[in-house]
Amino acid sequence: YKRAAGIPVHVVTVNLNDPEVRVALVVAAGGVGKSESFRSMLRRTRPAAAITGTYFGLAILQPAGDLVVDGNRVHRGCIGTAVCFTADNMVFFRPHRPDCKKNYEGCQFAIEGGPRLLAGGEVVLAPRAEGFRDRALFRPNPRTALGLTAQNKLLLVAVTRPIYLSDLARALRAMGAVDAVSLDGGSSTAMWYRGKFPVTPG
Repeated sequence: YKRAAGIPVHVVTVNLNDPEVRVALVVAAGGVGKSESFRSMLRRTRPAAAITGTYFGLAILQPAGDLVVDGNRVHRGCIGTAVCFTADNMVFFRPHRPDCKKNYEGCQFAIEGGPRLLAGGEVVLAPRAEGFRDRALFRPNPRTALGLTAQNKLLLVAVTRPIYLSDLARALRAMGAVDAVSLDGGSSTAMWYRGKFPVTPG
């Protein structure tokens, strides 16, 4: 727990240079379209740390963005920026494409969230250009995000105080991120770290 650009944040810093570290994407038991609680996912997978994923529709239980698990695209969406993790812990950010044809070659895991907050250390917020239309996204909300530093450290970030996307971008930059995307927020905001919930999901 710390303050970044004056904003109280919970952050887990993941050293992707450590060969013992593995990053993975988890979907509900039974696959995309099924329902499983955050707590159940934790019991099933036993991670050291975890954070909320991408946006989804409550009524249809479908994610809004692409998902890649173990090298296979398990869901096709068409919104936002994708974060791609290779088997050797390299991270790439795939920008939004209006034709919905992102290339995930070499990606072991990928999650499409957004909007993009930072690129090359600069704030690059353009949610509508990335396909986002939900007005709730533009209001102050609790939020989660993924950031990457120049030293290949992954930042898992959760903010419980309602803030704007621009505030989240400033906080990530203050923590040393050079690239970053927002993930789902609101009551979905959650973080798990070593047996505890710094941020409990609603």
